[in-house]
Amino acid sequence: LTGITTPEKEENKILLYYTEKEICIQSFLPIKEWMIFNSNGQCIRQGFTEQSDLSIDISSIQNGSYILSIKSSEEKWENQKITIRR
Repeated sequence: LTGITTPEKEENKILLYYTEKEICIQSFLPIKEWMIFNSNGQCIRQGFTEQSDLSIDISSIQNGSYILSIKSSEEKWENQKITIRR
């Protein structure tokens, strides 16, 4: 067969949704570490896990824009902008 390629590594796909109280993350690959940064670049939350599904409590985080950084089991970081409004 021609024209069919198989990637050497599978790409990670991350689904992210959040409510007023939590951020829910679903990842194809296990998540090793996550961090939330404020607009000043300060890490305000951090955690370690080996799960593909994760919930992060954001009930005490003030309204505003943040960066959620997620490190996969392949040691690759992915960043998502999140906005918290209540």
